[in-house]
Amino acid sequence: MYKKPVWDNTWREGSQLKAKVQIFLSYARDDKEAVEKLYQKLLEAGFKPWIDTKDILPGERWKSSIQKAIRCSDFFLACLSAKSINKRGFLQKEIKIALDICREMLDSDIYLIPVRLEDCEVPESLRDFQWVDIFEENGWVQLVRAIQVGMKRRAALEKPHLDIVTTEQSLERANLQKYWKEIERCTRLRQWPRVIRLVYGAKLTRWAHCPLGLTEP
Repeated sequence: MYKKPVWDNTWREGSQLKAKVQIFLSYARDDKEAVEKLYQKLLEAGFKPWIDTKDILPGERWKSSIQKAIRCSDFFLACLSAKSINKRGFLQKEIKIALDICREMLDSDIYLIPVRLEDCEVPESLRDFQWVDIFEENGWVQLVRAIQVGMKRRAALEKPHLDIVTTEQSLERANLQKYWKEIERCTRLRQWPRVIRLVYGAKLTRWAHCPLGLTEP
Protein backbone atom coordinates (compact mmCIF):
# COMPACT_ATOMS: atom_id res chain seq x y z
CA MET A 1 0.00 0.00 0.00
CA TYR A 2 1.14 3.53 -0.76
CA LYS A 3 1.77 6.00 1.97
CA LYS A 4 -0.35 8.97 0.89
CA PRO A 5 1.85 11.79 -0.46
CA VAL A 6 1.80 14.97 1.58
CA TRP A 7 0.56 17.87 -0.57
CA ASP A 8 0.55 21.40 0.84
CA ASN A 9 0.49 24.99 -0.39
CA THR A 10 4.21 24.99 -1.14
CA TRP A 11 3.36 23.74 -4.64
CA ARG A 12 2.41 27.33 -5.46
CA GLU A 13 6.12 28.20 -5.61
CA GLY A 14 6.19 26.39 -8.94
CA SER A 15 3.65 28.80 -10.41
CA GLN A 16 6.34 31.49 -10.40
CA LEU A 17 7.90 29.78 -13.40
CA LYS A 18 6.31 31.57 -16.32
CA ALA A 19 7.61 29.23 -18.99
CA LYS A 20 5.86 25.95 -19.59
CA VAL A 21 8.35 23.39 -18.31
CA GLN A 22 7.60 19.97 -19.81
CA ILE A 23 8.04 17.07 -17.40
CA PHE A 24 7.85 13.47 -18.61
CA LEU A 25 6.35 10.96 -16.17
CA SER A 26 7.67 7.43 -16.58
CA TYR A 27 5.88 4.74 -14.58
CA ALA A 28 4.60 1.18 -14.45
CA ARG A 29 0.90 0.45 -14.93
CA ASP A 30 0.56 -0.73 -11.34
CA ASP A 31 1.39 2.82 -10.21
CA LYS A 32 -1.01 4.61 -12.55
CA GLU A 33 -3.27 6.04 -9.83
CA ALA A 34 -0.42 7.52 -7.79
CA VAL A 35 1.34 8.93 -10.86
CA GLU A 36 -1.82 10.57 -12.19
CA LYS A 37 -2.14 12.39 -8.86
CA LEU A 38 1.42 13.61 -9.28
CA TYR A 39 0.55 14.67 -12.84
CA GLN A 40 -2.35 16.76 -11.56
CA LYS A 41 -0.24 18.50 -8.90
CA LEU A 42 2.44 19.38 -11.45
CA LEU A 43 -0.25 20.76 -13.75
CA GLU A 44 -1.70 22.90 -10.96
CA ALA A 45 1.79 24.17 -10.14
CA GLY A 46 2.11 25.70 -13.60
CA PHE A 47 4.26 23.01 -15.17
CA LYS A 48 3.49 20.99 -18.28
CA PRO A 49 3.55 17.33 -17.23
CA TRP A 50 3.42 14.65 -19.92
CA ILE A 51 1.86 11.24 -19.40
CA ASP A 52 0.83 8.71 -22.02
CA THR A 53 -2.75 8.25 -20.79
CA LYS A 54 -3.53 11.96 -21.23
CA ASP A 55 -1.17 13.26 -23.91
CA ILE A 56 -1.25 10.63 -26.67
CA LEU A 57 -4.18 11.27 -29.00
CA PRO A 58 -6.28 8.52 -30.58
CA GLY A 59 -4.64 7.41 -33.80
CA GLU A 60 -1.13 8.54 -32.83
CA ARG A 61 1.64 5.96 -32.76
CA TRP A 62 2.21 5.60 -29.04
CA LYS A 63 5.77 4.27 -29.24
CA SER A 64 7.14 7.14 -31.33
CA SER A 65 5.03 9.65 -29.35
CA ILE A 66 6.62 8.51 -26.09
CA GLN A 67 10.15 8.63 -27.48
CA LYS A 68 9.57 12.10 -28.89
CA ALA A 69 8.08 13.33 -25.60
CA ILE A 70 11.09 12.07 -23.64
CA ARG A 71 13.53 13.90 -25.90
CA CYS A 72 11.46 17.10 -25.94
CA SER A 73 10.93 17.24 -22.17
CA ASP A 74 12.93 19.42 -19.80
CA PHE A 75 12.79 16.83 -17.03
CA PHE A 76 12.27 13.08 -16.77
CA LEU A 77 10.68 11.68 -13.61
CA ALA A 78 11.29 7.96 -13.10
CA CYS A 79 8.43 6.99 -10.78
CA LEU A 80 9.48 3.98 -8.71
CA SER A 81 7.68 1.54 -6.46
CA ALA A 82 8.34 -1.93 -5.05
CA LYS A 83 6.41 -3.44 -7.96
CA SER A 84 7.86 -1.38 -10.79
CA ILE A 85 11.55 -1.92 -10.01
CA ASN A 86 11.20 -5.68 -10.42
CA LYS A 87 9.16 -5.57 -13.59
CA ARG A 88 10.41 -5.67 -17.16
CA GLY A 89 8.62 -3.34 -19.51
CA PHE A 90 8.40 0.13 -20.95
CA LEU A 91 9.50 1.84 -17.74
CA GLN A 92 12.94 0.25 -18.10
CA LYS A 93 13.10 1.17 -21.80
CA GLU A 94 12.14 4.78 -21.08
CA ILE A 95 14.76 5.03 -18.34
CA LYS A 96 17.37 3.77 -20.81
CA ILE A 97 16.47 6.57 -23.27
CA ALA A 98 16.68 9.14 -20.46
CA LEU A 99 20.10 7.83 -19.40
CA ASP A 100 21.33 8.20 -22.99
CA ILE A 101 20.17 11.82 -22.96
CA CYS A 102 21.95 12.42 -19.65
CA ARG A 103 25.24 11.33 -21.18
CA GLU A 104 25.01 14.31 -23.53
CA MET A 105 24.49 16.75 -20.65
CA LEU A 106 26.76 18.42 -18.13
CA ASP A 107 27.24 16.73 -14.76
CA SER A 108 25.62 19.76 -13.11
CA ASP A 109 22.46 19.48 -15.23
CA ILE A 110 19.29 18.23 -13.56
CA TYR A 111 17.18 16.19 -15.96
CA LEU A 112 16.53 12.66 -14.68
CA ILE A 113 14.93 12.61 -11.23
CA PRO A 114 14.11 9.26 -9.58
CA VAL A 115 10.83 9.68 -7.67
CA ARG A 116 10.08 7.05 -5.06
CA LEU A 117 6.34 6.61 -4.67
CA GLU A 118 6.92 4.43 -1.61
CA ASP A 119 9.80 2.96 0.34
CA CYS A 120 11.60 0.77 -2.21
CA GLU A 121 15.00 -0.03 -3.66
CA VAL A 122 16.35 2.26 -6.37
CA PRO A 123 17.59 0.39 -9.47
CA GLU A 124 21.35 0.28 -9.82
CA SER A 125 21.21 2.25 -13.08
CA LEU A 126 19.69 5.21 -11.20
CA ARG A 127 21.78 5.19 -8.05
CA ASP A 128 24.08 7.92 -9.34
CA PHE A 129 21.12 10.30 -9.18
CA GLN A 130 19.74 11.73 -5.95
CA TRP A 131 16.15 10.57 -5.61
CA VAL A 132 13.18 12.21 -3.94
CA ASP A 133 10.67 10.47 -1.68
CA ILE A 134 7.38 11.98 -2.81
CA PHE A 135 5.54 10.18 -0.01
CA GLU A 136 7.50 12.04 2.66
CA GLU A 137 6.38 15.34 4.16
CA ASN A 138 8.94 17.46 2.31
CA GLY A 139 9.02 15.35 -0.86
CA TRP A 140 6.94 17.72 -2.97
CA VAL A 141 8.95 20.75 -1.87
CA GLN A 142 12.20 19.01 -2.82
CA LEU A 143 10.86 18.02 -6.24
CA VAL A 144 9.70 21.54 -7.10
CA ARG A 145 13.00 22.98 -5.88
CA ALA A 146 14.97 20.53 -8.06
CA ILE A 147 12.97 21.60 -11.13
CA GLN A 148 13.43 25.29 -10.36
CA VAL A 149 17.17 24.93 -9.75
CA GLY A 150 17.53 22.84 -12.91
CA MET A 151 15.89 25.55 -15.02
CA LYS A 152 17.99 28.31 -13.42
CA ARG A 153 21.20 26.44 -14.20
CA ARG A 154 20.23 26.04 -17.83
CA ALA A 155 19.25 29.69 -18.08
CA ALA A 156 22.64 30.68 -16.65
CA LEU A 157 24.41 28.66 -19.35
CA GLU A 158 22.28 30.20 -22.11
CA LYS A 159 22.76 33.80 -20.93
CA PRO A 160 26.25 34.35 -22.47
CA HIS A 161 24.86 33.32 -25.85
CA LEU A 162 22.02 35.80 -25.48
CA ASP A 163 24.51 38.53 -24.55
CA ILE A 164 26.49 37.83 -27.74
CA VAL A 165 23.34 38.05 -29.85
CA THR A 166 22.37 41.30 -28.16
CA THR A 167 25.84 42.75 -28.78
CA GLU A 168 25.73 41.79 -32.46
CA GLN A 169 22.31 43.38 -32.82
CA SER A 170 23.54 46.57 -31.13
CA LEU A 171 26.51 46.79 -33.51
CA GLU A 172 24.22 46.25 -36.48
CA ARG A 173 21.92 49.06 -35.34
CA ALA A 174 24.90 51.36 -34.78
CA ASN A 175 26.20 50.68 -38.29
CA LEU A 176 22.78 51.38 -39.81
CA GLN A 177 22.58 54.68 -37.95
CA LYS A 178 25.91 55.68 -39.50
CA TYR A 179 24.53 54.77 -42.93
CA TRP A 180 21.44 56.91 -42.42
CA LYS A 181 23.44 59.92 -41.25
CA GLU A 182 25.68 59.71 -44.32
CA ILE A 183 22.66 59.21 -46.59
CA GLU A 184 21.04 62.30 -45.08
CA ARG A 185 24.21 64.34 -45.63
CA CYS A 186 24.57 63.18 -49.25
CA THR A 187 20.88 63.83 -49.90
CA ARG A 188 21.24 67.44 -48.79
CA LEU A 189 24.20 67.78 -51.17
CA ARG A 190 22.24 65.97 -53.92
CA GLN A 191 24.99 63.38 -54.33
CA TRP A 192 22.57 60.80 -55.72
CA PRO A 193 25.07 58.16 -56.96
CA ARG A 194 26.59 57.96 -53.49
CA VAL A 195 23.14 57.82 -51.89
CA ILE A 196 22.30 54.81 -54.07
CA ARG A 197 25.56 53.05 -53.16
CA LEU A 198 24.94 53.66 -49.46
CA VAL A 199 21.39 52.34 -49.63
CA TYR A 200 22.50 49.12 -51.30
CA GLY A 201 25.50 48.89 -48.98
CA ALA A 202 23.05 48.82 -46.08
CA LYS A 203 21.35 45.87 -47.82
CA LEU A 204 18.18 47.86 -48.44
CA THR A 205 16.51 47.02 -51.71
CA ARG A 206 13.71 49.60 -51.64
CA TRP A 207 13.87 53.35 -51.14
CA ALA A 208 10.81 53.15 -48.91
CA HIS A 209 13.04 51.71 -46.16
CA CYS A 210 14.88 55.01 -45.90
CA PRO A 211 13.68 57.16 -42.96
CA LEU A 212 14.19 60.33 -45.00
CA GLY A 213 10.95 59.84 -46.87
CA LEU A 214 12.58 59.22 -50.24
CA THR A 215 10.43 57.53 -52.83
CA GLU A 216 11.47 54.81 -55.21
CA PRO A 217 12.37 56.19 -58.66
